Amino acid sequence: MLTDCGNQRTVFKSTVSGKEKDNPTDPNALTAKQRKRAIAFTFKDRACWDFTYDHWCPADQPDWADQPDYDENFSQCRGYTGGNFLFAGDSEELRTKGKCVTPSPVTVPPTPAPIPVTKTEPPVARTEPPTAAPTLPPASCPEDVTIVKTDGVTPIDLDNFIQIIEQPDDAETVKVRLYNSWKTNLGSIFYNYQKDDFDEKCYEVKNVGVTGSFADITIHCYHTKTFATLDICVQDDTLMEGDNATIPPCCNPEFDNIPVACYKVVIECDTVCAEDVQRQRALRGVSPMK
Repeated sequence: MLTDCGNQRTVFKSTVSGKEKDNPTDPNALTAKQRKRAIAFTFKDRACWDFTYDHWCPADQPDWADQPDYDENFSQCRGYTGGNFLFAGDSEELRTKGKCVTPSPVTVPPTPAPIPVTKTEPPVARTEPPTAAPTLPPASCPEDVTIVKTDGVTPIDLDNFIQIIEQPDDAETVKVRLYNSWKTNLGSIFYNYQKDDFDEKCYEVKNVGVTGSFADITIHCYHTKTFATLDICVQDDTLMEGDNATIPPCCNPEFDNIPVACYKVVIECDTVCAEDVQRQRALRGVSPMK
């Protein structure tokens, strides 16, 4: 049963652009993609209800400047084009195959998110440092991974730190594999990323050796921009003087007075290399542009 939440409201919003060809024609014959883009409501002891709907654009929202992902360069929407809102009285597909969401509603303006509990992954046994860290194969599109901020003086070898494993067609997520590219065993590596719209995770891996990868993660992409961000912090007593960055509080670091270097990495959820775009189109049965 719905309760009176005062001036609060629950918001549902799309995460990717749709095409007219994927619009449903029968509420009881939905594809998996159509079910993911549909919402069903159940009412109990309710005679009427109010709702509003529009083409969601963060820059149009009155509280956009107060949001965690606020970008001052994104001050207007890309465009205002046509869109379809389809309504049906009932859908057996959604009742039998849909996912029932039971948590408390997300409200606008949002309440502060709880600080997630750090999950410490199984430690990797410390071994004697080898002469060199493993070298990853060349990335198909190096421009898909860039570093936008460094807090500290120790550099990061980005080409040998992160490897893109998967960039799904819907550009909702990107899957990457992480390596220790600092050519020495490290006391701790923290990696912080957005798992979904409302769940930010921070993990710590201790005693990180230089051989093999230490994590495979799937990062949630921004709604309005086809990229994801990953925050990395390295903590070790062998780092350089001047590495005095601060580990995010949500990571719950245990040790103080140990040098820390942090980096913010941007990962494209949809490759920016023209050759890769053409190759993907060819694999889908569409001839590349000439």
